[in-house]
Amino acid sequence: MAQASAEPLRLRRLPQPGASFHALELVKTWIKKWQPSQVLPIILIIIGSAVWLSSLSQVKVEQMNDLGLVSVIPPTGWIALALLAVSFSLVLTAQKVNSVLIFFHMAILVFMLYGITAIVETVPRFGPSWRHAGVIDYILRNENVNPRIDAYFNWPGFFIMGGLITQIAGLDSAVYFLKWSPFFFQLLYMGPLWMINNSLTSSRRLVWFGIWVFYLVNWVGQDYFSPQAMNFFYFLVILAILLCWFRSSEVTIPRLVNGKLLQKIPKIQGVITRVFTSEKAPPVPTSLTQKTFFLLMMVMIYFVSVTSHQLTQFAILFSVLLLLIFQRITPKALPIIMLVLSGMWIAYMASAFMAGRLKGMLEAFGQLETALDANLVNRMNGSPGHMVVTQLRLGLTLGVWLAAMLGFIRQWIRGTLETSAALLVAAPFPLLIMQTYGGEMLMRIYMFSLPLAAFLAAALIFPIIKEPPSWRYTVAVGLASAVLLGVFWFGRYGNERMEYFTPAEVDAVEFIYQHAEPGSLIATVTTNLPYKYINYEKYKYVKLEKELVLGDMVSLFTTLKNPKYDHAYLLLTRAQEAYVEMYYDPGLIDFEKLENQLLLDPQIKVIYTNPDAKILEITNREAIP
Repeated sequence: MAQASAEPLRLRRLPQPGASFHALELVKTWIKKWQPSQVLPIILIIIGSAVWLSSLSQVKVEQMNDLGLVSVIPPTGWIALALLAVSFSLVLTAQKVNSVLIFFHMAILVFMLYGITAIVETVPRFGPSWRHAGVIDYILRNENVNPRIDAYFNWPGFFIMGGLITQIAGLDSAVYFLKWSPFFFQLLYMGPLWMINNSLTSSRRLVWFGIWVFYLVNWVGQDYFSPQAMNFFYFLVILAILLCWFRSSEVTIPRLVNGKLLQKIPKIQGVITRVFTSEKAPPVPTSLTQKTFFLLMMVMIYFVSVTSHQLTQFAILFSVLLLLIFQRITPKALPIIMLVLSGMWIAYMASAFMAGRLKGMLEAFGQLETALDANLVNRMNGSPGHMVVTQLRLGLTLGVWLAAMLGFIRQWIRGTLETSAALLVAAPFPLLIMQTYGGEMLMRIYMFSLPLAAFLAAALIFPIIKEPPSWRYTVAVGLASAVLLGVFWFGRYGNERMEYFTPAEVDAVEFIYQHAEPGSLIATVTTNLPYKYINYEKYKYVKLEKELVLGDMVSLFTTLKNPKYDHAYLLLTRAQEAYVEMYYDPGLIDFEKLENQLLLDPQIKVIYTNPDAKILEITNREAIP
């Protein structure tokens, strides 16, 4: 017996095959489990990713023209994007839906589209992100907020959270977060987007394709390090909770649209009935505890949004109101709670900002023509390249809304009527009559409507269909992806020549902060430069764009030589010059001519220069002590 039991032990001690042999066998076994339709996309995406990474070294941002980043992407970059589009179309329309593989494609897409600037550009892009780091720097140094400085401090929630994260990370500045913020936020949005789409359809293909379309048409660059980027996430989470756990399973048709007259017209009555009742049955919580938990969560998230951003809270409020009016959700008290929270914050915590502005805001309310002029007409100018970008952005925006409408109609014809999605596309439009928002309101409306507009646009290709889809759907997805990928670069990075910064521009800003005494005036032509990231409150800032456009040199000299400041500094940079070249007629604002005119004054001199920046110092000897 002992001899028999020892034999297996002796055999187990024999030399085993090499690790490479085992790895090869595992790979063979793994491949056998996968269908050819799944193996090919993996090969394509691996090759595409490798080609993309190698192509980035060929991107020369300093050679960009007014079309933006699209003008310097090498041919290999387009090949990589084409491989990604083909690979995704094969995965999405495969006989069996593989969500893990689709998610992998999504992550690669987000990296390619939203992480490119973090790799090809040396320093963080986009001026406002630097200013947001400066607000956090102020809070960390002073351990408080000062609502009288500017609007940021009246809605400080994002900046306080940013300061906390900066401290936890052991960093001395939030500037370190700037580069990869777009990539981070776009990945963050994927979770609630999946929840929203999954609550609207049982088709996993439509769920993922809706998210895919969202990323391909999201040209609005509001995912930089900003309160808007974080609050858009809050917006998506609240919508996800409402659609997943608070959808109304029974809808009563309002008497207003169900009167006796309409009841006599069967066809119209049938349409009305479907509008108010035909939707996927919602997964309602089974207990009061669940409902209470999710309701409290929404209230808490909304309150955080109220403390962080002026606009997003109203986009959330309008969305909730519209869903309640059409009886698509159940918590009737929610908009009342939201309205109270918003009103209290504006009346008390943001009173410093509202003081002196309330009258102007009320006068602007309802002025649709003024809003359209600021958001559309006033943007239709600039260099030929910039005009191409502007027109493509407008065309893409209108195209997405049109595709969403057609997708809604096609779903309706096929027997599914997603009224909740259509309502949420329409919900942000009342924001247009509130104020111009610096000419950006229409852009923000597009952003808030985009999650559901992308879902409905995706339904234009993927309505309810028999499984598995035919090769025609594969071709349709591939072609749509290729077209949108091409347009994306114009819309998203069309202004990149003026939005990226060089190390030389950062050096010039650092020189000012090292040499300018606190209380000095720092003047610029525009605001697109990497400044205000440190000592936010210690300097007075002014931009001279208006004076230069009007050719009012008297006002310009008056501003620079204000006796309140013993020293003033005029900072001229490459990015500012790119801005005026793109937005105005050639030669309207000539930096060299401006410098020559200023240097005629003996109290003005050049104190710093490098290839991308120049600093002029204005000394006022009659300054008030």
